Amino acid sequence: MSLASASAPQLDLFVSDSAAYEAALARYEALRPVLTGERSLRQQSEHTGLNYWRLWRDLRRLQRAGILGVLEQRTRPQPRGKSPIEERLPNSIQPQIIRLAIAHPFTMRELAQIIRDGYDVPIDYRGIQRVLAYHHLARDAIQLHHQSAQSASSPSWPSAPQMSLPLEPTTQAQRLEHALGPEHLRLRFRTYHEYPTEEQARWCIIELVEVGFRPRRIATLLAIAPHVVDYWRQRFRAFGLLGLTTRTREATPSTTRVSPQVMMEVLQLLDNHPLLGHYRVKMALDAMGYRYGHTTVGQMVALYKHAHPSTPRARHIPNLTERPKQATAPHQVWFIDVRYLVQIEAQWLYSMLIFDGYSRAIVGAGGVERQNLSRVVQVVHQAFVQWGAPEEIVSDHAQVFVALSPCRDPLTVHWSPITRGHPWQHLAEGGFGGQRRMLDASVVGCTEREQVYRQHAQFVQDDQFWGHWAHKRPDDQGRIYYLSPEVILGQTTGRALDPGRLRRVFRLRQLTRQVRQDGQIRLHNFGLYVDGALGAQTVEVLMYADRLRVEQTEQLLVVSPCLYDPTQRRLTMVDAQGRQQYRHFPMAQLALFTLELLRVVWKMPCYRRSPWPHRLLQAQQGSLFEHFAR
Repeated sequence: MSLASASAPQLDLFVSDSAAYEAALARYEALRPVLTGERSLRQQSEHTGLNYWRLWRDLRRLQRAGILGVLEQRTRPQPRGKSPIEERLPNSIQPQIIRLAIAHPFTMRELAQIIRDGYDVPIDYRGIQRVLAYHHLARDAIQLHHQSAQSASSPSWPSAPQMSLPLEPTTQAQRLEHALGPEHLRLRFRTYHEYPTEEQARWCIIELVEVGFRPRRIATLLAIAPHVVDYWRQRFRAFGLLGLTTRTREATPSTTRVSPQVMMEVLQLLDNHPLLGHYRVKMALDAMGYRYGHTTVGQMVALYKHAHPSTPRARHIPNLTERPKQATAPHQVWFIDVRYLVQIEAQWLYSMLIFDGYSRAIVGAGGVERQNLSRVVQVVHQAFVQWGAPEEIVSDHAQVFVALSPCRDPLTVHWSPITRGHPWQHLAEGGFGGQRRMLDASVVGCTEREQVYRQHAQFVQDDQFWGHWAHKRPDDQGRIYYLSPEVILGQTTGRALDPGRLRRVFRLRQLTRQVRQDGQIRLHNFGLYVDGALGAQTVEVLMYADRLRVEQTEQLLVVSPCLYDPTQRRLTMVDAQGRQQYRHFPMAQLALFTLELLRVVWKMPCYRRSPWPHRLLQAQQGSLFEHFAR
């Protein structure tokens, strides 16, 4: 703008409106000490009593627009209607907008950003719309042109040598002209892989970024992922043109990055457990204090697998929508299951595990010889005593788990069985998968049961100590490590229960007997002395796998070792040597006891029913037929 054109409106305004001139002159006089450097804005505000921000605003306007900036804009005559498009955009820039809109599928905001960055013209998307409407370009026609251009084939590159990359900096307008050359006016953008060299394709990314293209738009035009655009933009900022070249990476074997001690630890671990994968090996190394990435651990495991190849197994892909129940807190959901472990002397040994659904910790475990109710009750009882009661227990439809309902229902523990034939709904299957890799190789050659039980207890301890894939954490250097289930679980317990109530709930069988006059009761084929003072009174007998308890109104009277057969639901042995009496004998009975005239446990004959007399049965049947024959 020339000086004459700038002074003309000022003189016309001052001559026609003296009040506006006086107000502008007053604001200028208030700012004069600040302009001459006599006072600061804060000091001038305190000296004149004017608002600090008002002085700051007038100073900014004076510096930007001269004397017109300090005029009161609300008192000036406002133009009505829209100004012609030629006043907003020069005629030299409008063809560029038309060319860009026809050649490339830009949005209006992207075109406005390109014009602002390339030509330093303040314009928004509404100005772009006005330019296109002024030149009679409808949006539907432009979209149809873009669709036809996308279906066109890519042009062949000329045989002439390609233009080298520019090393001298150019203006934004020149970069825009170079990035959007005339070959793109009728054809679509070449994709990233259609360029002769990768360096040219990367330089095209840099050019489009610098002229105002958004990374996602560049990714769409060149048919690449957005992170590729960000990667090469960062490389160019850091290293310049050398960052756009392809760097060859030298392969470094894992043996140069891992100490021999760690390599021996990994090889020994894989010798003992050949089914372990690199996830389990990494968790074991994390537990030992070694921090290695998945790539390094995978190379060590691959080195061992290459020397010890195994037959591939068919993999079943389950339905991903049917996942196990998700727990948000410890002891919210427990998963219990039994697995065939090893066969010794033609008899299977089983592994029974209870997993916490949140921490993946083993809260109950046991190696058993039979899948019967007594073993399940024993393992579940130990878990309840140590950790408290969970809110929910998940298992399959095995009869030993269905028979636990008399123990679960009084404790208000909900049972959620999985769908039949859908084992992937059971979180214990994943725990048994880890057991197959960590334990089976150690017990396959065992000939004694005690040795198998020791290896099973060692597996439970290792599984608690090693990290778990569900608890992945990054360290300060960005390496991934895994926390162990015992760290996640800690000392958290579930719902507390009364120990006496637990003993009564987790019994295998409960009977009621009436004490005879001599203080004895009969249990199956055994006679048991209780107390002579309880004659003709009722007592309760609670039977467990290895002991029985005689109680009256929840007061303990007698505890005696025994053997209970859950199949026959009968006592097979009662030991009088380990008997404990919790009530004192009267003096007369104590004397009889010392004279060995009183026995506490003795064998009794089996119950026998007298045979039904055949003659009487025939007589009854004959009389019945005669009655119906009348």
